[in-house]
Amino acid sequence: RRLAYGSTPATARSAIASLEPVIELADLNLAATAENIDAVLSGDIYQRYVILGSRRRDGGDTMGLVSRATRHGKLADETSDPQALTGKIPELLVHLADTLDAFGEKLRAGDLVICGSTVPPALIEPDELEYFYELSPIGAVSARFARA
Repeated sequence: RRLAYGSTPATARSAIASLEPVIELADLNLAATAENIDAVLSGDIYQRYVILGSRRRDGGDTMGLVSRATRHGKLADETSDPQALTGKIPELLVHLADTLDAFGEKLRAGDLVICGSTVPPALIEPDELEYFYELSPIGAVSARFARA
């Protein structure tokens, strides 16, 4: 449901319809390094595609979830705390609702919110053909790459 300005994390958590695995593909014109992060951020990190999973878990409870990323057919990253890199989802949603409100916008029922990567973001390598992400026990999603 809609999340209003000044909501609490408890209200935000109860407003979450479901959680699902997602892959976000970003296009970096300039690969980030410690020396050029300002230039990368000022140029924006362009979201090229979002790949949604086909399975969801109702509500916003992350208890018991395990995030896994597989690259080159091998486990690349895994965490049993999917909020470790992003912060707590309800708190992120409260911040988002308050920020949107400051610009005359609202966080509405049905809005899809990507709260950040649960595993370290990966730079796809030239020889990489597939990236596989699982949010267990909910489900998985993958991206396949073809080189022209």
